[in-house]
Amino acid sequence: MSRPPTSSAELRRVKMLIDAFAANPDAAEFHEIDVDASPDVVYRALLTADFSRAPIVRALLGLRSLPDAASRRDAPAYGESHAG
Repeated sequence: MSRPPTSSAELRRVKMLIDAFAANPDAAEFHEIDVDASPDVVYRALLTADFSRAPIVRALLGLRSLPDAASRRDAPAYGESHAG
């Protein structure tokens, strides 16, 4: 397991997918919370957390899947074709 970034400076250097689309944004925002635990303990807790049981996460994942579900509604079922 690789060591996660632990300082604000290290976190700012992490490249994210959004950087490919907004490499030079007009504004940037950064948040930081001090946690009274070692980085190893926090990282292990995050890796083993089951976020899928949280109602807000389930709702957000459901919302995320709506465009795909809507686009499949118009598609023909497997083995069928529109030309008929």
